[in-house]
Amino acid sequence: MSVGTIAPRNITKSDIYELPGEPPLLVKDYSRRGPLVRLFGRFCLRNEERALKRLAGVEGVPRFCGRPNPLSLAMERVAGENLATLRRSDRRDAITPDFVQRLRSLFLALEERGVFHADPHMRNILCDERGRPWLVDFSFCYFRGSVPLLDRWLVRNLQTLRERQLAKVSRTFLGIGSEDEVPAGLVFRAILAIGRLRRRLARALRKLKFPRRS
Repeated sequence: MSVGTIAPRNITKSDIYELPGEPPLLVKDYSRRGPLVRLFGRFCLRNEERALKRLAGVEGVPRFCGRPNPLSLAMERVAGENLATLRRSDRRDAITPDFVQRLRSLFLALEERGVFHADPHMRNILCDERGRPWLVDFSFCYFRGSVPLLDRWLVRNLQTLRERQLAKVSRTFLGIGSEDEVPAGLVFRAILAIGRLRRRLARALRKLKFPRRS
């Protein structure tokens, strides 16, 4: 039996719910989505499974716990809050210079294993109960060497994306610096465009009213 279902932000997102146990698990599930979103979900879950397996043992990355079915993925549940929530709460002081430095080290630990997070926005960065950073949602990430002819260019762009996000966290919570000090690469602009496309797709799918599976 699942508990604590988190409503998806839009129709292109999975259902997320907790499975009780020790330790509790978090499950991402696309099975109640329409056919186009389920197809998209298979890609996202395959990518996330590959990333979590490669990053096994990295502190600050949830542990992969299996694929209950082709449209779902189970992982370790992290007890913490995302930065998008924290910046609107009275716990903003949980984000310290030490947190930002540890977040930088976490990004670098990922990159040492050849994984580059391509969607490191505030909702995908968590602060746990001990003030430690976690990175979640590896649906969109790049694996070093995946596109040989463009690999070095893609890596440089994703490193720029990492630096922009670190600067944004510092500006938002510590009041220092600005992400605008880091030049925006083409990949960063492409990610923004993809985000806009996903929002438009979500609106279009809502109009089509694909039924959810029960």
